[in-house]
Amino acid sequence: MTTIRERSRTRFAVAAPVAFAIVSAWAGDSDSVASFLQHLYAPYTEGAAPNPTGAMAPSIFTPALLALIRKDQRLAQGEAGVLDHDPICGCQDYDALRSLSISVPPHGDDRASGIVSFKNGSQQVTIKFQMIQIGGQWRIDDITEDKTSSLRLFLEKGIADYKKRKP
Repeated sequence: MTTIRERSRTRFAVAAPVAFAIVSAWAGDSDSVASFLQHLYAPYTEGAAPNPTGAMAPSIFTPALLALIRKDQRLAQGEAGVLDHDPICGCQDYDALRSLSISVPPHGDDRASGIVSFKNGSQQVTIKFQMIQIGGQWRIDDITEDKTSSLRLFLEKGIADYKKRKP
């Protein structure tokens, strides 16, 4: 099993531009939440996950959620921050994800949710995404997974706790 950081270092140069182009191309269709998620997960199913909180993050997350991710990264100063795992797969380590299933309940014009289920090794994982359409492109505004009921609230609380500990 390879860690996310090890794979990110060795494969980011190849996987990120491809994933960025795929996510950007599908993000503009207002009926394409499922396609957005399918293409976001494609590298994970091949075992070549990009770093979703790195350079391609603006094409994945809303500006508000991305601001929290970036603040956590700044406060961590190169160490693991509050967000110490990949929020897309809900994991630190992974094998090529299998049995990918995506469902998108009916939604309004600019808000949607998507539910993604998959197997990571022997573990069954389900992640729920809250999506917002910004400028005709879908972006992830919040994530619910086993570890956190809201990535946004998890980051806000962790950042506030960090600030309390640091003078």
